[in-house]
Amino acid sequence: MKKILALSVAVIMTFALFAGAVNAAAEPALLITAEDLASESNTTKSGVSFELMEEGGEKFARFTAEDLDPHLYLASNPKTDVANHFAVLKYRTTSGAQKTDAFMAGAEPHTQFTDIVNDGQWHFAYGDLEESGANWTGTFARLDPLNNGDLKAGDTIDIAWIALFANEADAQAYKGPAAGSEPTPSEPKPADTPLYTGGVTTGWWMHPFTEKEWEINATFDTPNAFDGFNFHFYANDGDGAEVVINLLKGEEVVETTNFTAIGNGQSDISFSKAYAAGNYTIQFKSTDKGAHFVLGSAEASDVAVEISGNGNTNSSTLTAPAITLHGAVAGGDQPSEPSNPSNPGTADAAVIAIAAVACVALAGVVIAKKVR
Repeated sequence: MKKILALSVAVIMTFALFAGAVNAAAEPALLITAEDLASESNTTKSGVSFELMEEGGEKFARFTAEDLDPHLYLASNPKTDVANHFAVLKYRTTSGAQKTDAFMAGAEPHTQFTDIVNDGQWHFAYGDLEESGANWTGTFARLDPLNNGDLKAGDTIDIAWIALFANEADAQAYKGPAAGSEPTPSEPKPADTPLYTGGVTTGWWMHPFTEKEWEINATFDTPNAFDGFNFHFYANDGDGAEVVINLLKGEEVVETTNFTAIGNGQSDISFSKAYAAGNYTIQFKSTDKGAHFVLGSAEASDVAVEISGNGNTNSSTLTAPAITLHGAVAGGDQPSEPSNPSNPGTADAAVIAIAAVACVALAGVVIAKKVR
């Protein structure tokens, strides 16, 4: 009888703990908080105003549309591993808009979250960031809080947080931080490292009628880790200039991306991982003999830069390229990690629980034998 009782208790405990492990929601790999979304220092906004609010112990960012294309860029570029592309967003609104959109870069394609429910109650919207194609590199760059449908100026939407997961089921199961706990903010990034200071003017360039391949190399020593950069350029209109951008460490090309420069402006380039402090070369290269591309120049900062290649210069060309390295969380040549890599997912938690319960069940059987 005692043996049967011990086995029954062990079985019950096994099922109870197993069910709890399976139902436990995984923690997000990256959590973009209301504070992140409503930070003046962290965002560049267009056609939208926002403020941080709190109600019932929950903080949220309230976005108000000022025109029909409200959007904001996250200057911190929240970053995680590329596997964590399933996103869930907590919101409420009465707007006639249909969608909330997310951009991973300054261009199409992008991701649309599931349709908005506009009854003024809290809901969850879901999106697969891999819908943005090659733009998804683990970086969340821009949010369009209200889009499509019957959007009107003055419409509002409240967003509590955006969470990213490697598993769609985990995203569907997540309902936010546990009651009474503080949300885990996305890890702050170190400051960017500008290679220049002051205003920008034209710099190193290639004329479209030279009929030759060309390249411009900016070699520098950076004291900080970085995972991308911003640069100023000038280019011919029309179809633009097709430019290959390489990152070299010594003689080795460690990153390559393609860029089409049209008109005058600036662009952000994101790398697939963070690179440690050290000596690197950013190379602008083209086999498009009809391209007219100019890398902007400015006065040099404290970071020394050496320019080489077969690009031409104007009399107004200054001493440094107008390039700013984006600060990185990682301090070495490692892929960008999730913000909470130590949190086990649902499947991992279940395995751990099953192993523990198996030990308890085995102990129950041993005890039963001893008292039999």
